[in-house]
Amino acid sequence: MAIVLVLREGLKKEYYNLNVSLKVGRHPRNDIVLTNTNVSSFHGQFYRSEDIVFYKDLESRNGSYLNGSRIQFCRFSLNDKLDIEGLIFSIDKDQLTDDVKKYLGTVPVPPSGAPTPPTPPPAPPPGKPPLPPAA
Repeated sequence: MAIVLVLREGLKKEYYNLNVSLKVGRHPRNDIVLTNTNVSSFHGQFYRSEDIVFYKDLESRNGSYLNGSRIQFCRFSLNDKLDIEGLIFSIDKDQLTDDVKKYLGTVPVPPSGAPTPPTPPPAPPPGKPPLPPAA
């Protein structure tokens, strides 16, 4: 299944197929080369695992902003906008199946650095009383 990133600069749009990873920055060795002088040489990286898209800021000088908040690492979902110095990345919804659209848009992920909620204990087998809570 193809996941296509859209880069918007004013009215101009460019499309990039995200197979495994795409590096973004000013340096010509990046997969997506940006010419804005405020963009770092190696600014950030998109990558995917199965149908989940992630973005990591590569310690850029001016940062990366997901929906207006500066981030270092994030899960990149269907309606998100990633801003790198006024250049806006998003996922091209027209290239996705309905199942993937639903998955990318509705699975909550805690923000980077947030504590992971504890896993509830397993339910007791039918007919057995539950164990008392640990003291």
